[in-house]
Amino acid sequence: MERGHPKTWVSSLENLESVIGRLNHASYMIPLGRHFLNEIQEKIQPGPFRAKKQTVRFSQEDIRDLQLWERFLILANQGISMNLLVTRNPTRLGWSDSCPYGLGGFTLSGRAWRLRISDLWPFHGDDTANNVLEFLGMAITILLLLEEAKDEKEDFPCIMALGDNTSAISWIFRSSRIRKNSTYYPVVKHIARTIATRSMEARAKICSQHIAGKKNAVADILSFAGDARGYTNPLTHDDPPNDILTKRIHFSFPQIIPSGFKISQLPREIESFALSVMRIMSKSWNHAGKLQTRRLTDNGDAGQASCRTAEYEAMTNSTRYQETARDCSWQEASLSPLEAQNSISRVELLANVRDQWYQRLFAMPLAAWH
Repeated sequence: MERGHPKTWVSSLENLESVIGRLNHASYMIPLGRHFLNEIQEKIQPGPFRAKKQTVRFSQEDIRDLQLWERFLILANQGISMNLLVTRNPTRLGWSDSCPYGLGGFTLSGRAWRLRISDLWPFHGDDTANNVLEFLGMAITILLLLEEAKDEKEDFPCIMALGDNTSAISWIFRSSRIRKNSTYYPVVKHIARTIATRSMEARAKICSQHIAGKKNAVADILSFAGDARGYTNPLTHDDPPNDILTKRIHFSFPQIIPSGFKISQLPREIESFALSVMRIMSKSWNHAGKLQTRRLTDNGDAGQASCRTAEYEAMTNSTRYQETARDCSWQEASLSPLEAQNSISRVELLANVRDQWYQRLFAMPLAAWH
């Protein structure tokens, strides 16, 4: 492949067919790389007037996919463990959920998080944004699980992300099926590339599985506060800070959550990733004409740069919930009126996850095992 214009790559059809053939073979060792190859493969579909020497031009998205593949191959050249190729039981679990007003999740170790979607974002309250927000929630939980594995020096972790949105679950491995003219396209590709890159760098295997919404009650509570959805939840009706909501969830769901369950702010790197996704979403939603971005103003000598800094800080703060009751004017309410929720136990929940996983493995055709 050769560079043409500074922002363009070109290749002959014959050369591209050879590259794609080799990458197809490599994808057996790099499963997450497969859905970054589909769009490039479309360029070699047979046509009535196609010649081997015909020049093929790549879009910016194609170039990013090829650059990602280049990174995959560099990492693969250092060696790929069989632990990343075989199907095995997950070593780390994480749950997530979202709505057009927020998203949240937690890991089996008890690390919980939540983000608010304020009305500063153009997709606030837009139901069409929920599939992407569900995908973002799963990605954040995956990144947290990768961080946990790194902190505990676990070799070749097998990460399972659980969610109740089938689109988000499938996008981890099949994001290329989204049409390029879709509002979802740029943001889903960005999230998918991040998951694939971070998991390859961490030498981790990624799995995903659906969980019924009724069994995802804790993550659902983490995804909104107040009456944003048109109704309230007894645990979040007064928009409590993280430490108070942590106590309330321990009070109402002791049979489900891990003993070390605690809601805290996301690490800065993961929070920055979440904000980058929301900014991409904002551009897509504005371009689609759904809503106009609410511009923030700031008085200062720096002019445009100052406005952008103020806007970025406002967007960052708008996604965070208060950490403790001491940091805000929120007043504690009595926990005594809150009644324990009727739901399955943690043992039953984990057994349900395990049974679904086993059924999925047993249903695999013999050829896949070979």
